[in-house]
Amino acid sequence: MNSKINDKSGIKLIKETTEVRQNINQLILQRDDITNVIKTISVEIEKLKKMIIARQIITLIPVEICPVCLQKTNILPPNNGQCSYCSNEVDSDDLERISQYKRMLEESLFEANKVREELSIQIKETENIKKINDKKIEKLKEKFLKEQQQNSSPAETIINSIKERVESLTKNEQMLEVHLSYLKAIDELKNQKTSLNLK
Repeated sequence: MNSKINDKSGIKLIKETTEVRQNINQLILQRDDITNVIKTISVEIEKLKKMIIARQIITLIPVEICPVCLQKTNILPPNNGQCSYCSNEVDSDDLERISQYKRMLEESLFEANKVREELSIQIKETENIKKINDKKIEKLKEKFLKEQQQNSSPAETIINSIKERVESLTKNEQMLEVHLSYLKAIDELKNQKTSLNLK
């Protein structure tokens, strides 16, 4: 009756441990997905930062000569709605939209980092649960083996004892055969030496 209870609790523990392992794998996959999102957002933020900084620097420096061909440029007055460098129409809301988009990405990055930290904590906690379950399973195995040894019949004990003695005798026989062949080789060498001395 006791072993049946142990079997049920052992099966329950093994099932629980399998579910915990699956949970750990899912959490790791989620964390990896979030990490990829973080990388993508970080790259996008860097692009936007460079764009904004480049615009600020370029608009601060008066350019009268083209940096590529070194010819004089016709800089338009800034109030006519066109870019003074490339003559394209300037939408005054563009910079504001880019700044808002950058802020939104930074907020998303902050949230993604928070989620990744929470997932890492969950992974550690779940791994601790798995370790505890593994220890419990190991204890159940040891207990089961002890019960099996105690419950083994006298005939099984005798059979195991005979098997051990047969193995021991077989090893001893093999060692003796090796030793005998070694002694025969020594005798042959002595006979050869004696026959050489007689000549």
